[in-house]
Amino acid sequence: MLVKKPGITSKKAIATGIVLTTAFSTVGVSIALLFPNSALAAKFNLDKIDQIYTFGDSLSDTGNFFQQTGFPPSPYFQGRFSNGSVWIEYLTQSLGLPAIAQSNFAFGGATTGTDNTVIPGFPGLQTEIGGFLASNPPVNPNALYVVWAGANDYLGGGVTNPNEPVDRLATAINSLAGFGAQNILVVNLPDLGQLPGTKNTPFETPLDILSSAHNFGLANKINQLQTTLGSDVNLISFDVNSLFRQAINNPQDFGFTNVTDSCLVGVTVCSKPNEYLFWDDIHPTTVGHQAIANSAYETLQAASVPEPTFIVGTLSFGAYLAYSKKRQTKAKAKATANT
Repeated sequence: MLVKKPGITSKKAIATGIVLTTAFSTVGVSIALLFPNSALAAKFNLDKIDQIYTFGDSLSDTGNFFQQTGFPPSPYFQGRFSNGSVWIEYLTQSLGLPAIAQSNFAFGGATTGTDNTVIPGFPGLQTEIGGFLASNPPVNPNALYVVWAGANDYLGGGVTNPNEPVDRLATAINSLAGFGAQNILVVNLPDLGQLPGTKNTPFETPLDILSSAHNFGLANKINQLQTTLGSDVNLISFDVNSLFRQAINNPQDFGFTNVTDSCLVGVTVCSKPNEYLFWDDIHPTTVGHQAIANSAYETLQAASVPEPTFIVGTLSFGAYLAYSKKRQTKAKAKATANT
């Protein structure tokens, strides 16, 4: 099992601290104490999530590519591009949902467009979402929609302009939001130049630059989309790039002893796969996927606040500050008079 030290798992506490600090430093902010349908009630409540829809590539594929091709074979695990379950399966477990609650449309080789870099004619991200929408599923306001794609655009799709995948990701998000999706988790890219199959090759530096530009553009695009889509849609950014950087820079914090090589070489499996970050040249081990799932869950926790249920009272923090200051002034005057 993956073990992470307390310092790695403190994102929720940090985020909570930032929220509280911001709220209590603003004079005049109304503090509604447990009021139903309060203006401060969180629109995203993690406890209400009861279904997950996943769109993406081999990093999230739970067997769709395998069912069509028989690839990847053993020692890959049951059609996953890893040696065990992948992150979205672990995330489903963390949310306390049964496996049947995970509807997975991710396909190995998918780009952010309609192309597939492994087999022409197989789905890309837009194809996955288009097929999902064409099936006319009922809109579930409590579902979580996960979008993670882009690696294949750069690794096999020949893309050199990050604006193209970012714009296609925006199209995917808009399509889901237009369908009625209210909670959308959008994942950025790890540094593609630091994978076992790309590091120390002529592709390392170009992929470093493309990964950075992609993530920067995606962050800006998500901010723009959130403004456009308004409060009816929650766009939740998951910075998987920072997680990979932490794992590579501080492998001991994650229980890894090797974060540069692939465990699988040809058909030979390393002796301790649970100590490796990478299973093959581009995909994480199942322990690596556990780390991704843990971080994704923390990200969702940080974005979620339980919905208030009843009211005790409403207090203007600005008024409280004025009242407190007045009491302090009176106390000082009284103390002076008594001396």
